[in-house]
Amino acid sequence: MVAVTAGVLESKADESLRADVAALREQVANAVEELNHSVSALDSSTETLTPLLRVVDEAVLPAQSAGAGINIVVPADAPPLSARLASVTMAIIREGVTNALKHSPGGTIELNVDLEGDELRLCLISGPATRPSRASTGGRGLEALRARVEDHGGSFAAGPGPGHGAWTAEAALPIVDSPDLSVVHQDAALARTVRRTRGQLIAIPAVALLLFAAVPAAWVVARGALSQLDRADFDQITVGMVQSEAETHLPALDMDAPPRARGVGDCRHHEATMSPFDRDTVFEVCFVDGRVASTTVIPTP
Repeated sequence: MVAVTAGVLESKADESLRADVAALREQVANAVEELNHSVSALDSSTETLTPLLRVVDEAVLPAQSAGAGINIVVPADAPPLSARLASVTMAIIREGVTNALKHSPGGTIELNVDLEGDELRLCLISGPATRPSRASTGGRGLEALRARVEDHGGSFAAGPGPGHGAWTAEAALPIVDSPDLSVVHQDAALARTVRRTRGQLIAIPAVALLLFAAVPAAWVVARGALSQLDRADFDQITVGMVQSEAETHLPALDMDAPPRARGVGDCRHHEATMSPFDRDTVFEVCFVDGRVASTTVIPTP
């Protein structure tokens, strides 16, 4: 939900905020993916086998549904993958496709999955871009994915390829966990996973709170600015003035939580200061039958 909300904010944000919101959305999406991996790794009941073709299809489905052109080559005789290997494979493909779409928008993606001995090899190559790329450098998702692949005993590399806007990603994964992974190394990898999980379980609610707290806070500030009335403008409004003329001196919004009206009719209240915590004067303007009936300065404690 936070990632979806961030995506909506990204589409509405101005240029100065768009990159930060995009980074937030990417971090939340990566955190969710890491949590999925952590749960699968720590729960032995999830150790089921999944056909390689199904793993690849599920990994590319979101991009294909969005209209991306992806050519896939998968060996027909590939053995099914363990839950851990399937999770890593899916993450590699998704991250590779995501980066290809960023750096090479409109380019056709070639995804080749092959078996060499006891290794599963993945090679993703994106053709030249057909539209301008707005991708920003960062690489946090790639670094997290590289660490995850190495925890599995494999290797991973990704970056710009030949041609304008092209992108490549390559990975090699052991079909089974590498035999030279010592118990100490496995414990260290598990400890890293647990630390990441703990941090993400704290960070995701914190990010959600910041996002949803920021919107009301911003609205309070904006409402204060849009309801502020300068003394000079207030003094331009006189009793008997036509309402439409008087309203040209008034701000767009009435103040929040106004005091009790002193006059009669349709009364508007506006603050002399923007801050809701530093009120010293409230200006009241009341209208009756389309004209100003009264103007009152209401001091506030």
